[in-house]
Amino acid sequence: MAKKEGRSSSRNVFFRDQEMNFTVLRALLGVHSDGATIGECLAVVQNTRNGDIEGFVGQWIRISEHCANRAEEALAHHDRVRAREFFFRAANFAKSAMVILNPLDRRHRLYWQTSLDLFLKAGALLELPLEQLPVDFEGEILPCFFLPAAKGRKSPVVVIVTGGEGCAVENYFWAGAYALKNGYSVLLYEGPGNIATMHTNGLLQRPDSEVPIGRVLDHLLARPDVDDARVALLGLSFGGYLVARAAAFDKRIKAVIPDSPLRNIHRMLKSVLPSFTFSLPNFLMEFVKNHLMPYSDRATLDLLLWEGGVATFREGVERLKPFSIEGIEHQITCPTLALTGDGEGTQFVAQAREFLANIGATEKVIREFHNSEGAGSHCQADNSFLMNQEVIAWLNHVFSGPPVDPVASSN
Repeated sequence: MAKKEGRSSSRNVFFRDQEMNFTVLRALLGVHSDGATIGECLAVVQNTRNGDIEGFVGQWIRISEHCANRAEEALAHHDRVRAREFFFRAANFAKSAMVILNPLDRRHRLYWQTSLDLFLKAGALLELPLEQLPVDFEGEILPCFFLPAAKGRKSPVVVIVTGGEGCAVENYFWAGAYALKNGYSVLLYEGPGNIATMHTNGLLQRPDSEVPIGRVLDHLLARPDVDDARVALLGLSFGGYLVARAAAFDKRIKAVIPDSPLRNIHRMLKSVLPSFTFSLPNFLMEFVKNHLMPYSDRATLDLLLWEGGVATFREGVERLKPFSIEGIEHQITCPTLALTGDGEGTQFVAQAREFLANIGATEKVIREFHNSEGAGSHCQADNSFLMNQEVIAWLNHVFSGPPVDPVASSN
């Protein structure tokens, strides 16, 4: 039961299994930011049969452990650059093992933690080290991370907000490293319902994203190295809804980039899954999920239930109904760049166009990426480098010029 929309309309190159193929694309995001080599990803593909999830996970962990061992060897020889590069790749590959797994599988948490630990080791070896930024929120902690672009002066900041299946580690490779290289400090955000919070404190998804994001902005804007006149939010996948909703209420946000701008999550879900799934009684849906669906589709549905704290598919669908910005879009007045791709599907493109038409911003633009330029997939997973070029060029325009003396993340 492949998803109708929400991934890519391009032919699957690596595997016929849609999620396995998309996982490889997500791993390759790191090619431009020390997070992957083409050869390592191809080795995983060449040594895995289509549909063999266990073999797929094992290959990602094999290459992750190899890179982690090489990193420790480099560190023992005081070679910080090679150690950092290997740690970043090890983190990305462990993340790849995690994202294909069902969140109810105990290895999902294990490989998330492994990926994060390796990422922190790599981040500590940056010229300006990554900082853990735990944000207190309703008695729990939002586990965020800050990467400074410069020392001793204020810098603009891009806050990167992940979707339902992503994590801070992946967002570094998806967009954070490129923003950092171009002189923007980066805050990697994980809020209620994201993987880190689910595994550490169980904070569930909530529609009022302006509340947890606002709390993170409180912490961020208290820093002396942050230029509060140049704070942008970039939301990936479900994060597109989260940042758009936050921008409707919080005027400290000076630019917003939803990728994709999802106005109505409930309507989006109906475009992604086959229509028959919404009419089945709970007992029959459970039978279909457990006995007729391929592993990756079961994992997607269990992720929906897990992050929403519900037991049945119908409860999960019902819980998503408040996740909508319809009727409040006119409150978004900051400069807005809406991103979408023709390979994501008609509902995604339609919601992006509706969003742009309805927001109150005077400076607003939509960038529709296309399969013909190798960038039509969901959140431009097939060409994140092009997406990042467009985002930074637009931010430089909106913020009246690029940051002073960009600090390359590879320094």
